[in-house]
Amino acid sequence: MSRKRLNVDWEQVECVLDLNPYLKRYKTHLIDTGLRNSTVESYVWLVRSYLKYAETNRPTTTDFE
Repeated sequence: MSRKRLNVDWEQVECVLDLNPYLKRYKTHLIDTGLRNSTVESYVWLVRSYLKYAETNRPTTTDFE
């Protein structure tokens, strides 16, 4: 019986960045700080927008120079 070779695609799949765990933790921190709900929602939205733009969950100042 002959063995059939496996066709393997070794190209890297682009990883989708999941920001939800980080944003939930940040939201909990803001609520514990005592901010109003509307303020918390706007801060979380701003951080989500920035992290999507940065395409990382740990942006640095040198990323945009």
